Amino acid sequence: MGKLIATDLDGTLLPEGTFQLNPEYYEVIRRLHDEGHVFVAASGRHYSSMRKLLEPVWEDVIFLCGNGTYVACRGVSMAVRPLPDRLYEEIIPEMKKNGIFTCADTPDAMWTDSDSEMFQRRLSGGYRVNLKRIDDLRQLRDENAKPSADGLHDRGVLKCAMYTEKDAAPMAERFKQRFGSQAHIMTAGERW
Repeated sequence: MGKLIATDLDGTLLPEGTFQLNPEYYEVIRRLHDEGHVFVAASGRHYSSMRKLLEPVWEDVIFLCGNGTYVACRGVSMAVRPLPDRLYEEIIPEMKKNGIFTCADTPDAMWTDSDSEMFQRRLSGGYRVNLKRIDDLRQLRDENAKPSADGLHDRGVLKCAMYTEKDAAPMAERFKQRFGSQAHIMTAGERW
């Protein structure tokens, strides 16, 4: 009987925010697949970044992206868990007050309202994410999002992220106190 094997990426299989994956992992993933096991790559990364990272074996992987907000296999969405619009509209201004850079994920891209070329290079170069820029993240709408039956999730935003030059842990605690009953708030590395 096959087993489910899941692993984190950043800080586990490769250094945080890089594409320095040991090529031997591709062979391991292929072998696991051939033996009937299911390999799950789990990360806070956006799907586009994970797909590029695991391109040689992408058809043999289930992608658990954005900390579980998006799950895909062989290019097919298996689960999409967007934030309620009212929560997203409340969180974004708070993030902008507290962080240096903010961004939000939809299934097809990571979006930022930052003009910083350094930040954009870090995302598109280091993470190799499909990055798009928008003037105001509050206006973000995923063109492919389907309205939910309850009308709460028509924006299609899966995750919000804030980058800071300071230790992100104290800020995460403040956000947990305010929004923790409505969303999962966590740190990723020292700065996210």
